[in-house]
Amino acid sequence: GGRHFHSTWKESLENIPEIDVIVRGEGEITSLELLNSYFSNRDFSHLKGIAFRSGNGNVIFTPQRESAKLDSLPMPAWHLFDLSKYKTTLEGERQTKAIGVISSRGCPNDCTFCANNSFQRTLRLRSPKNFVDEIEFLNKTYGYNGFDIWDDTLTMSKKHVLEICDEIIKRKLDIIWYARARVNTVDEEILKRMRAAGCRVIGFGIESGSERILKILRKGVTTEQIRNAVEITRKTGIKMIGYFMVGIPGETAEEIKQTIKFSKSLDVDFAQFSVATAYPGTELYEVAKSQNKISGDWSKSI
Repeated sequence: GGRHFHSTWKESLENIPEIDVIVRGEGEITSLELLNSYFSNRDFSHLKGIAFRSGNGNVIFTPQRESAKLDSLPMPAWHLFDLSKYKTTLEGERQTKAIGVISSRGCPNDCTFCANNSFQRTLRLRSPKNFVDEIEFLNKTYGYNGFDIWDDTLTMSKKHVLEICDEIIKRKLDIIWYARARVNTVDEEILKRMRAAGCRVIGFGIESGSERILKILRKGVTTEQIRNAVEITRKTGIKMIGYFMVGIPGETAEEIKQTIKFSKSLDVDFAQFSVATAYPGTELYEVAKSQNKISGDWSKSI
């Protein structure tokens, strides 16, 4: 399951004999029904949200499952993990023991390179109480003081992020956390409340210093918005990671230099550069494919 197999179910089943079934979309309900069917020796064809290889070798694809209401899902079964074996520290801080949590699923933005975008577009939110219940449980039961909030964009809904912060503050939780955000979804009010609730690091997907490339990627932001977001975030005392990419189809050497220069001009604490990768299911993948830049191993394309 997961984003990769969601988009590559057909070729994966056709080319990898070790794989019998692929769960498409969200996996909680589908996986449970799949396991119940397996242990009951029932046929899989009645299940939604899967692709599987039948007895005669044919690949069968079933209708997509409806998305679940997030608050209806139980808290993850953290007790099934020996959490003492996991030594992850807070993203961007690298000192405080941390664990990953998610308050929302989906992203309504239209970036051409994003595999998350190809997986799920509709933004769905856990209630702030439901989400902070999990944080408090992990804090008090397992002693976690650091939390990596892995939402695609925590700040997509201003009301959502402010209410999460208020819930953390109300419970007097002594925690710190990392969040991913877009530069056009933060303002001074949001950032101050996040800082008061324990946010110590924000990751901004900046991508490029070229207005032309930002438009090609359909980021929906400008370099002016990027500078403004970095400046107001700096005033709050929250550390910043700027994520950049190079190697976009059609990007020139001068535009790559422009992005590097732009990254140096921003007052971020850390700049991470990645080479553009055409993930299956994205528009970037289709562009690379149309330009004959994908042959065999998609991860080494463009």
